[in-house]
Amino acid sequence: MRQETGFLVHRSMLCKVSPIFADMFTLPPSNVNESFEGLPVVQMPDAAEALEMFLKILYQEAALPVKRLDPNTPALVGPLLGLATKYEVEHLRTQVVARLMEDWPTSLPAWDTLEAEITAMREGWHSRHNCTGPTCDEPLDHHLPEPVAAIQLAKQYKIPAILPSAFYHLSRLSIEWGPDGTETYPSIQRGRLFMGTRTARWKSLPGNDYYNLLAGRTRLQNAAQRHVRGWKFEHVELPGDILAEAGVSDHEDEGCSRNARRNMISDLEKAIASHPDVLRTLQTYASFPLHNEPKDVCPRCVFIVMEKASALRKYLWEHLPEFFNIDTI
Repeated sequence: MRQETGFLVHRSMLCKVSPIFADMFTLPPSNVNESFEGLPVVQMPDAAEALEMFLKILYQEAALPVKRLDPNTPALVGPLLGLATKYEVEHLRTQVVARLMEDWPTSLPAWDTLEAEITAMREGWHSRHNCTGPTCDEPLDHHLPEPVAAIQLAKQYKIPAILPSAFYHLSRLSIEWGPDGTETYPSIQRGRLFMGTRTARWKSLPGNDYYNLLAGRTRLQNAAQRHVRGWKFEHVELPGDILAEAGVSDHEDEGCSRNARRNMISDLEKAIASHPDVLRTLQTYASFPLHNEPKDVCPRCVFIVMEKASALRKYLWEHLPEFFNIDTI
């Protein structure tokens, strides 16, 4: 026998937050005799657990049942997002989307901030969680966002804003690692998790998304290499105020070699080709310490490379939707 769950609600409250409920309550009841303790009953096709969470947030202004960076966030907010979308409760949908955007940033500065936060989490993680090598019962990966579930949620409920960062993060990962990974030795998998390797639920990724992922990774690397290959510049004289701000003196330009400049650019191009995290590779050049410049390249020219690398990162970020074909998803 099916057990039903009832919720006592105020019609005025639901009509205030949802035009769908407002229209629903203007319709005559399908069964005038259906009531509970003298109150009219409206049968809902939605799951009781999802409705309970939905109503608690509406009535009590309760916090969303998720924390930042939780890999299970898509599964936890999916039912709630479904109800908010279905019944057009825009403020609740906006709240859920904002929480998702904390895990999947929509701007490059926010992405860099999150990456720095995760790097800080990785440092000292084992000591804080009493991990003993080469395994850890609470690997960092179990406490960080998972991209495949986020991509599927974004597609289902039309949240394109989080797709670029989710696809980009997934493009950095190897299919070898994690529960769906191709590596079959559990000890090796545990070792990689202990090292902080990020994983994804690869088997849940549909074929067309997998194609867009692979094609996007190739487009991204090709675009980065093409731009870097075009960085042909001669030794330049920068204004003294810029040099002073960067901590560079006027006499430090002696011995700047054209071949050394070419080698520096060639090394960057090779690094982009060999490492899937293009944004991070470029970041190491965009934040190049001037006291650690390559041999025979003056700080003035290193400064120019820093500016070009920074500009290229912004360009690539802005074109992630194009690289991963997100506009057609």
